[in-house]
This record gives sequence, structure tokens and C-alpha cells, in this order.
Amino acid sequence: MIPIMNRHFDLTRWILVLLASFTPFTVMAQKTDDDENNTEEELVPQPKGRPNYVLTMGIIPEGYPLAIKEKNASAVGSLQEYEQKAVLFTLKNISDKPIKINHVESTCPCLELAAPIQDKTLAPQAELPVHFTVNAAHLGYGSFDRVLMVAVEGFPVVKMGVLGEVFQSIDYDPSICIDLGAFYGDVPFKRTYRLKSRFEHDDLKLLQPQDNPLFNFAVKKTAPKTFEIEVTPKKLPLPVQRLREKFVIPVEGVKNFGPVAIAMKGFIVPRKFMFKNRSVVLKKAELADDKPVTITAEAIVFPIEKQYRQLKERKPKLVTKQPVSVEEAQLRNLEELKTWQELMKDFTPGFLPEGVTAEMIPFEKGIRFNIIFQPGFFATRKSFTFSPTYGKSRVGALQVLVR
Repeated sequence: MIPIMNRHFDLTRWILVLLASFTPFTVMAQKTDDDENNTEEELVPQPKGRPNYVLTMGIIPEGYPLAIKEKNASAVGSLQEYEQKAVLFTLKNISDKPIKINHVESTCPCLELAAPIQDKTLAPQAELPVHFTVNAAHLGYGSFDRVLMVAVEGFPVVKMGVLGEVFQSIDYDPSICIDLGAFYGDVPFKRTYRLKSRFEHDDLKLLQPQDNPLFNFAVKKTAPKTFEIEVTPKKLPLPVQRLREKFVIPVEGVKNFGPVAIAMKGFIVPRKFMFKNRSVVLKKAELADDKPVTITAEAIVFPIEKQYRQLKERKPKLVTKQPVSVEEAQLRNLEELKTWQELMKDFTPGFLPEGVTAEMIPFEKGIRFNIIFQPGFFATRKSFTFSPTYGKSRVGALQVLVR
């Protein structure tokens, strides 16, 4: 029951509460007589928050002194991939006072200004040509929308839109980028890219790619419009790193086209091993003062997938997986004795104090260490750490505890 007789009761407040509980709260704009005379330009929605002025669309601050001379300036049309197209925007001072253009800047590497534009003063009715190049090499296939930023002293920054579409002119087999996965740097491999031109004529020529510190290239033409590029490591082992290589290939024969590019990615990881069991416990009561003690430990391969974090592919259609682990399996079968006989050449027992010796014995899945402690070694010790090495890296730590 509503306490109407309460002297603190606010009738208006209760009506609002009741209305809000039964109907959604919606703000509606009321139509006035003036709306009948509004033009379409006046109905352009104003962006929320910070104004988003676009000179090429006529969305500008009040009293803005610049205009673009060219009609439909923002539409640069269709481009082939890797095409470079020269574009001109002409800025005109339409005010009756001189203005200062602090700068015109690009927000994307796909828009390359022919020359820096800074601290330019324009007299009334004067014009400033803005020459720039649209480089489709930095754009994906399909429609694009990029901007140049214009800063006029005393006015908000205004955008100049650049719109167009990029069409594919080269087919890539298996794709633009090959993902090698995680692999050891001492594994030899070869990857082949096949590029086919979509141009009507077969004038396109691929030249030798730019030099790369890690890889060699072999380019050959296999058909009138088809090329093959073979990529192989220059020197093994490859250094441990996250691999993200872009190979730039100069071209000839097609005007304003090129260079093209292919890519390779992956993780080059060190060959690591670990102990199957990382600790051994000896009972002090069972240690004889006149007999040596022998324990056995097995070193096996540290799983390669645990050495790196697989990242989510942002553009999976442009990447093909061709893991080097295929060549690794062909080169070394880690379940064969001869593989471990070969790998054992780079193992050492590491530092051993007086009273400790170690034997290394290869088997089908790793290296077996027999660690021998001479009588009395644990008389004054409660623990010992065994740390063999593979190459320059430590295999791991085996803890021997006495309790």
C-alpha cells in the first residue's frame, strides 16, 4: 500500500518509479516545424565524443578554411596487388585570411607522401598540391579505406579519405606465407613457392630476391606465366629465434607493378633433453661404508611443442603449414639406437666431484647414465646434483637425496 498520507511523500517521484518499472526508458526526438525545411546535408549524424571530421566527405568544423579542388578525390579506383598509383589532392584556402598548415601526415605505409608537408602558409584562394602514392603492397585484397591527416593552425585535425579496391594479380602456391612450425636449426630443408601471373600478357619477370642473411634463393620460370622460387638455409645450424622473414622479389615487365613478396615463419628452437625422473632418494640405513652405490637415470628428448607458444593465426588463408618436423623425422628417428649413438657424441657428464664417476650408454629412446658414488661419499652429504650437458646447454638437474 502506498503511504499517501506520509508528509515526506513525493508524488512525482512515485509516478516516475512506476512508469520506469513497466516501460523501457527511451528518449525520443520531437519533430518541430523547422524539421520540414532541413536539407539532407544538415541531417548528417554528428559523431559522438571527439569530432571525426572528414574533408573529402564535407564533414568539417564550422568556418573551416580548406577545400579539396578535385571532385570525388577520395576514390582512387582499382589497383592490382603491389601496384603503385600516384594521386594528387589539391588543397585550396577558401577563406579571406592567410592560414598555416602545420602538417599533412600519412597514417599508413600504403600512403607515401612525395615530400614532407610542414609549416606551409597559404594566402586567400591559394592552392597547395599534395602528391602521394598509394602502394597496394601494404594493403590486403578487397576494399580499403585509409586517411591523410591535415592540421591547420587554429582548427581541429581533419582527415582526407582515400578509398579504393585491390585485386589479386598473382596466384601463390601453396600460399604467400609458409609456416615451418617449431624445428631444430640443424635440420636441412627446402621450400618451394610457385607464383602464377594473372596479367593478360606474359611480360612479367621475377628477378633474384634481395639478399637474406639466413636463406638462399633460386628463381626459375617454368611456364610462360609461372615461376618457382626455392628457399634453402644458407648455413646450418640456423640461430635460435622466432622466424618471421619477408622475401622481397623485384620484378620487370609490368608498369607501376612490384616488387612482390613471399614470407616464411616459424620457431627455431634448441635441441633440449630432460631426465625422465628428476630425483632419486637413497636410504641412509642401506648405504654401506665399504661398497660403492650406483644409480641409473635416463635422459630423453624435451618435447619441442613445450618450447614455444603457438600463436593464433590472424590471416589463416594466407598461411600454409609445412613443418620442418617432417624432414627431422626422416633425418633422425628418435626411437632408433643409431640416432642416440650419434647424439651421444655431444653429451658430457658435466662437472663431477671427487668420488663420483658416470657412464653414458645410448638406448632406443635416449641416453642412460650410470652414476657411481664411491664408499663414504654421502658420509657428510645429504644431497648431490647431477647436471650433464648437451653441447653448451645443460640437460637438466637430477637430485640425489639421502634420507
